[in-house]
Amino acid sequence: MSGIVSNVLNKVGGVLNTILKPFGLSISSIINKLTPNGSVQDNAFGFMMNTQEISLLVQTTVRAITTIIPSNSKIKVQCTFKYKNNKFSCKLDLGSISKFFTGLIKGVTWVIKEAQEFFDDTGKAIAFVEKQLGAFTDDALKTTANNIKNGVTVVAGYTTEAMAWASKASCGYQIVTDAVKCGTATVAEAVYCGSDYVTDAMKCGTKSVINAALCGTKVVRSGLICGLTTITSAAKCGTKIIKDGAKCGWDTVLGCVASFFNDCKEAKSCKVARSCKIEASCSVPNSCNVAKSCDWPKTCTVPKTCTIDNC
Repeated sequence: MSGIVSNVLNKVGGVLNTILKPFGLSISSIINKLTPNGSVQDNAFGFMMNTQEISLLVQTTVRAITTIIPSNSKIKVQCTFKYKNNKFSCKLDLGSISKFFTGLIKGVTWVIKEAQEFFDDTGKAIAFVEKQLGAFTDDALKTTANNIKNGVTVVAGYTTEAMAWASKASCGYQIVTDAVKCGTATVAEAVYCGSDYVTDAMKCGTKSVINAALCGTKVVRSGLICGLTTITSAAKCGTKIIKDGAKCGWDTVLGCVASFFNDCKEAKSCKVARSCKIEASCSVPNSCNVAKSCDWPKTCTVPKTCTIDNC
């Protein structure tokens, strides 16, 4: 996926560099940060052709490039060329940046104009490219700029704009990251500032745990959890009939000779509570949601990136 996106970006690199120049960005830096992943939502490639037009769309993700393009930002380029009048229009989406541009033929030169929507050609001219060069790269723009400056190429209807553009485009520019020249920005991005390991529900989310220290306890009655206990209870275990003098008492049997002075005694029968095993009670930990821990990017001040003209 990165190869497809790279080829498209390089093909129109000169125009895209012109658009991205005010943001201190370049196509080369973007290509180096391409990070395609397996997500269908993040990666896209489409091609459509009919008798009226050809359309192309590519999309993937990038790592942090500058303070205005954080990690996992999307880059998408969508272009359509209409056979009628030899006119094309493109839209570039990069993070929070969204730009349209339209190209139309004037003689032997493509005029690239700012646009508010697809095929809007009312904006100002931002670049010029000779048709014979067959590309919109930095080299193609620079060659066209030199030819315009030297009078080899004249763009009908855009003579003044073309000459002003050529004067700047022919000498080029450089992209620098410098606090003095470009200023500074406050960012919260791990790649620039590092990160802290924090425990915070808002930042990291929550998880469910079973823990007496964190969640407290509750009393439950469960043989599976607490085991069994033996009790003697008529209400819970029932009763049984026994014949036991110690528990039920004694009857005196008259007429028998047990000794010289005492009558005979016989144990009585009675009902007594049975013994049985029942589920025991015990304290068990409660379950509750607690904050997770995670790496959270620090906030820091970093130098901005900007472009400086060489002339």
